[in-house]
Amino acid sequence: MFSIFGYDSNKYPVKVNFNYDDYYKAKLDSVLQPGETSKADWGWTLYNNAKEITELVVSVSEVHFFAGEPWKNPSYNSDLTKYSDKPLK
Repeated sequence: MFSIFGYDSNKYPVKVNFNYDDYYKAKLDSVLQPGETSKADWGWTLYNNAKEITELVVSVSEVHFFAGEPWKNPSYNSDLTKYSDKPLK
């Protein structure tokens, strides 16, 4: 699971979640195989603000490994505070 934050060319937040929220929270259900780096089986709609986005920040909240306990990002909540509805520094 991860969140995506979008910014314009002046480093100001852009509404990336259907023009309502400044971040988009996503979850991928597919499993990456050894050696894979990503899967292109997801997407989201940006609507009117799509042309304004020049930079994205992604924060991973949780990863589920095939064997073992899930890893939870200890910095995820502070990332939400740092990036949510604030200019990018």
